[in-house]
Amino acid sequence: LFHAGSDRQNDIGFPTTCNDLFTGFITFGDSLAVDNDSNFVRTALIMPETSNQDNRAVALNGVMAHEFGHQLGLVDLYSTNNFMSMLGDFALMDNNGFGSGIDFEFPVGSVFGAIPVYPMAWSRAFLGFVDVVDFRQGTDIEIVAAEMISDGIKVARVPITEYEYYLIENRAIDIDGRPAAAIADEVTSVIQGPVNFDREYNREYDFLLPGSGLLIFHVDERVAALDYNYDGESNFHDNQLQWAYDIYGNPVDQFITLVEADGIVNFGGIYRAGYGSEDDMFRDDRADAFTPNTNPPTIDNTGNNSHIFITDITRATDASVDPPVLVDTALSFNVATDRMADGFPVRAGIPPLDLSPIADDLDGDGNPEIIFASNDLLC
Repeated sequence: LFHAGSDRQNDIGFPTTCNDLFTGFITFGDSLAVDNDSNFVRTALIMPETSNQDNRAVALNGVMAHEFGHQLGLVDLYSTNNFMSMLGDFALMDNNGFGSGIDFEFPVGSVFGAIPVYPMAWSRAFLGFVDVVDFRQGTDIEIVAAEMISDGIKVARVPITEYEYYLIENRAIDIDGRPAAAIADEVTSVIQGPVNFDREYNREYDFLLPGSGLLIFHVDERVAALDYNYDGESNFHDNQLQWAYDIYGNPVDQFITLVEADGIVNFGGIYRAGYGSEDDMFRDDRADAFTPNTNPPTIDNTGNNSHIFITDITRATDASVDPPVLVDTALSFNVATDRMADGFPVRAGIPPLDLSPIADDLDGDGNPEIIFASNDLLC
């Protein structure tokens, strides 16, 4: 449903134009009958005709992709309590690239939202778009760039507790070694997607990210079952997974946080600055390890040592050129879990849920278990 004018989210002027409608995803309490009761409308997107206002240029592509993500079943990854960014420009379901723009040489400057950023690891895994491979230990585990067409591992999961885990993905601004651009329809001027300079679509929806590298997300599924506004509905069903405080002002855990590689919390904390930088991404020339002894450390949401060591984060080497060069399309790392008993985890009592096998776990004879892929996020 498109309405005239701009929307409330992009109203950043003073004073605000408070009659602007919010852009959003709508679910109806009851279906709306249309076409003489031959069809029914159950959900809808409400969109403005433009997002431009207050001397700022915003395209509709990013927000439309974000709202369509809701229609597929995804949840917001910013704080729906105060609209603060929690994952920055690295997640479509956060601010859909609010900080990434293209300079078309307009007087107002860069146009934001022209190219939607790629959905982050949890969103893609939750929808079943990508397999998740679990590890507690292993060496030279290779993660290929998220946007590449490849049979390689694209999302790795390292369990922390029964409810917490790290999700690891590789996000690269260039996957084909060629410059990227945005292409627009010649008649309507609607931006259609990222292409190379031969006008061929190249899948590089991340070419506007601040850099390339390994992203490590800390997921706490326990938060999904809690109720931060105490209305009897879970945070997941109330779409309030990323709140920093409950309705009484008490600090609370978020469902997903980004482990910012430089140890400086730019978003998701009390003090916020920007929407992410390449320093938030792990790579061999920046932060190449994530352990209990690094900043940030591998701790769970109660502050306990997780005994997890993710080390030797390294780019792949392209030996087809002389001299060989490092490339971002494949990153490898080692993972070890200190003081892990054979056959871990072992339950005491009757388990309420089946335990998933973990790649490289040891069986009862001390032999490695086989690697398996799963999509049982939020099981």
